[in-house]
Amino acid sequence: MTPNPYLKYQTTQVKTASTGELVVLLYDGAVRFLTRAQVAVAEGRLESASADIVRGQDIILELVTGLDLDQGGELATNLRDLYLFMYQTLLQANLKKDVDQIAMVVRLLDRVRVAWRTVVRGDGAAVDSATMREGLAA
Repeated sequence: MTPNPYLKYQTTQVKTASTGELVVLLYDGAVRFLTRAQVAVAEGRLESASADIVRGQDIILELVTGLDLDQGGELATNLRDLYLFMYQTLLQANLKKDVDQIAMVVRLLDRVRVAWRTVVRGDGAAVDSATMREGLAA
């Protein structure tokens, strides 16, 4: 069997990524699965939608477990609370197959993902907890 070049690329990307880059990859994956879930709900493919929502939830739980609340202080605590809110929202969205709730979580994930990309890639100033909160409130 011929190896899938995309799968090989993904595996290499994960194995060579820094911790910050891995966090960005988790955000990318969550957004991808939840966007697929929105499409699946709209098309009436509810089983597929449910599976993709669960994958998004699994990634969010992985983000929660990766937080160091001792080292991260207020920012880590705020991220934990945000992740748990997203998780609960996705539970409800999955039960009701509510694309609006899924879309809200995607928007939140995307905003935090942009902040992480900025930090990881060194684009612009570092993002502190106040900047993160302002970005999430926008």
